[in-house]
Amino acid sequence: MAMMAMTTTTTPTTPTTTPRTPRARAGRRRRTRATPARAIGRRAVAIATPLAVGAFEARARTTTTTTTTTTTTRGKRRVGRETTLEELRSTLARDVGVEAYFVTGRLTEAAFAEDCRFVDPTTDVKGLRRYLDALGALFDPQRSSVELLGELEARETADGGGEIRGTYALEGYLRLPWRPKVPRYEGRITWTVAPNDGGANAGLIVEQRQTWSVSGFDALRETFTPSF
Repeated sequence: MAMMAMTTTTTPTTPTTTPRTPRARAGRRRRTRATPARAIGRRAVAIATPLAVGAFEARARTTTTTTTTTTTTRGKRRVGRETTLEELRSTLARDVGVEAYFVTGRLTEAAFAEDCRFVDPTTDVKGLRRYLDALGALFDPQRSSVELLGELEARETADGGGEIRGTYALEGYLRLPWRPKVPRYEGRITWTVAPNDGGANAGLIVEQRQTWSVSGFDALRETFTPSF
């Protein structure tokens, strides 16, 4: 008897893969660090510096300076070259206390040398015209003021020249898009007068140097705060 072989067909099975569920990381939340106020201040200065001080210096650099001979007169004598130290002191007292030239740019130009140097904690500009043009673009004169604190003091120096010193208070607004306010601060100023030796700058102011009751860093930081 013939025997029939039984054939068993096996169907391959595909293993079932169960998708893994990502584990939740218990107790680990992303923390946001609070930015220290000092870091914010530094960032503010980094942004404000090229806009505030940079605006001043950039304008000074791009100003075309024309050297001319001063011919402004007061009475029979030319201011600066042929006036006494006391008369020059009176001229500066008016220019600071009345004309507020730190914010308006209105000063007696004939009292200054054309290449006068102007130094403060944030800028160093050489040239009267460059200084005045840059200054006129910095402050809003309608919203700024300067107060002369006490009398200016004048003294002769050993080289035959002189020094005039004084203290003032200033506050106002800058001509920047966000109109930052400059809070009231006090400044000490020294004008150096060249000796009457017959030179081109004889009797004229050759340097104006200021120090402030606030640091240069704080002054720049304030310029970042909008007034509106």
